[in-house]
Amino acid sequence: MYPLDKIRIDPLQLNSATAAATSEKIRVDGGKDFSILCQAGFFSTVGLAECSSGADWSATDAGNAIAFSVVEATAASAAGSAITGATLSLGPATVCIVRGGAISVLQISTLMTTAVSVTINGRSYHLATSATGRDAENAATELAAIINGTATYVATSEGVPHYEAIANDLTTGLISFRPKDDLGTGLTIESTAAAGTAVPFPGLCQGVINVQLSKLSTNSPKYIGVVCGESSAVVHRAVSMVRYPAGGGTPGAIVNCTT
Repeated sequence: MYPLDKIRIDPLQLNSATAAATSEKIRVDGGKDFSILCQAGFFSTVGLAECSSGADWSATDAGNAIAFSVVEATAASAAGSAITGATLSLGPATVCIVRGGAISVLQISTLMTTAVSVTINGRSYHLATSATGRDAENAATELAAIINGTATYVATSEGVPHYEAIANDLTTGLISFRPKDDLGTGLTIESTAAAGTAVPFPGLCQGVINVQLSKLSTNSPKYIGVVCGESSAVVHRAVSMVRYPAGGGTPGAIVNCTT
């Protein structure tokens, strides 16, 4: 059984903006519980490599996290009311902490030493060398090996489960984090240095808000939408509704790989 036979995904919003905006609304008078897939891209135009020169999207700017809030209305054109507890925040809401990363990046400078630690999904890492002034490319290579658990120059190096750190993948001095299997559920990256020594960037973030039909009002009809909060720099935002229909059907176009 192919996923789209049992999972229906309806896109509600896809835009790049700074102002708060409400997505399109969809009617949910019947059916089962549903989920809201929230996604945000914290870069401007050229992709994740731009993070290395775009401080507006880094964890040092806490004004760019996107707050997602699910609302219920009685008409597609109505503003709607927030559903209690159906909220989610992605990105740098706290300085030097990023949450919800699907593919994130960490910028390393020549000032990186053993005194600066980076915590990834609860595990702390730092360089094995205390000297400053080294090439950022070399520092990124060393730290990536430690994060991957493959370094031979530290006594113990337990890697981050389900993710791979790739040094200088996008540009020199930048470590990218990408899932290496289907068990990665997201990244939370925290740095002890806010001045540019080791700065995490959200990159591409995503999260899910699960909503039970029992939490909705008794109003009929019921329309569901999502308010995407404001940011101080342009952020790409996407919202989709995920439903689990009891019947068959193939929403959208499906292509099965045959080679």
